[in-house]
Amino acid sequence: VKLKPTQLMEKKKNLPSKYLIYSYKAAALDSVLEMHKKPGGNITLSLPDETGALHTFLCVPSQVMPAALQAKYPGIRSWSGKAKDDPACEVRVDRNDKGFLVMGKHPADTWFIRPIKTRRKGAFLIVYAKKDAPASGTSPYAPSEPVK
Repeated sequence: VKLKPTQLMEKKKNLPSKYLIYSYKAAALDSVLEMHKKPGGNITLSLPDETGALHTFLCVPSQVMPAALQAKYPGIRSWSGKAKDDPACEVRVDRNDKGFLVMGKHPADTWFIRPIKTRRKGAFLIVYAKKDAPASGTSPYAPSEPVK
């Protein structure tokens, strides 16, 4: 998806120096992530890296909280996975009430996929390399910032 910087809700100084924007359908993603089922299933996801190259990841659930807490908050899920085509390429995938969040690593770089607000209708994700992230700790795209 081609969006002009003026169509993004974030100030230009807070954005990574280089990034890609993708639209997605939250309901379709939640179906793939099996958010309507009890936690515990393996999933396969095709995700872009910071260059836009797609990788297919085999992901397994990652227990981030005790079972009792998971039962209380079923909308928080996490997986870790490796790319089918390159075992050195790994991802950590999280889904919570804030959106779909990914941190990927491969020998060339670390990259992130996070939700971004736009002036257009629909749901959008920003994909960027850690090296291109803004240095400012006040940006939601800075590598040291918790996801907001």
